[in-house]
Amino acid sequence: MLYSPALASRTLAKYTVPAAAPFAFAARSAVLGFHHSDSSRRRHHFRPQQVASRSHSTRATMTASTQLLQGILDANETYAAAFAQSDPALLKKLAQGQAPKIFWLGCSDSRVSAELATGVAPGSIFVHRNIAQCFHPGDPSASAALAYAVHVLKVEAIIVCGHTGCGGVKAGMQAAVDSKSKEDQGEKEEAPKPGSVEETIAKWIAPIKHLATPHANNASDPLSTLELGSLTDEHVKETVKAVAESDLVRAAWDEGRELSVHGWVYHVATAKLRDLDCGYKGPGVKADSLSRPSTYADSDTL
Repeated sequence: MLYSPALASRTLAKYTVPAAAPFAFAARSAVLGFHHSDSSRRRHHFRPQQVASRSHSTRATMTASTQLLQGILDANETYAAAFAQSDPALLKKLAQGQAPKIFWLGCSDSRVSAELATGVAPGSIFVHRNIAQCFHPGDPSASAALAYAVHVLKVEAIIVCGHTGCGGVKAGMQAAVDSKSKEDQGEKEEAPKPGSVEETIAKWIAPIKHLATPHANNASDPLSTLELGSLTDEHVKETVKAVAESDLVRAAWDEGRELSVHGWVYHVATAKLRDLDCGYKGPGVKADSLSRPSTYADSDTL
């Protein structure tokens, strides 16, 4: 049940719209390969196989990627029909506009969807995602999203959400280790070719590399879950600080607005969120603590 209140974090209760009927997960199952029981399908009147059968003959001539995309469109038919049947009032409300109370700055990682992680209904969270949930002062995309969320939508909470097994964090840590190794060997680090994939990634993860540099001397080979977990926490905290110190957030606080900034980490192995207790609700004013354990599980993967 994707939109069940039982799945939603109780810390979001103040901000989210009422939970919608539990159709979304089942509707997406046809694409993602998940299975749900026959009784569940009958109960919610899902017929994804009917959609698939209509295009079966056509699919025989499709490439694998085209079949994947066609499968998504087919599943959307089921999703849309189930949405209209299960909660037409919410569908109508969403068509009229949005009024989310939360801005989510998260990672682009395919395993970490804000709505899936929190279990809230569409319209609850305004989302911006990029590699390793960075907030670069010179990034117009993140700044524009923050500006719109804070000053147009008037959100009341900002969540910076990292996650275990983040490729961006791992790349930043590895870059710091490699640079330190070259330095120790007296080698000069070569700059990546302008316009290359390497340069594009290096520029983006530069702040994470800088954050990881003090730890490069003692890093293990290969990098451990604990090392990457600690760096993930540190990076989220630094991003929370950067967002809280931005002119966009300060302007809202200067107006006397209720606005808090929080740092969370999503544990991929358990699907649980963890609050880092590093938030702010005003300039230099610590945000209220939220009840979530703040330790990494040994089962979390790189």
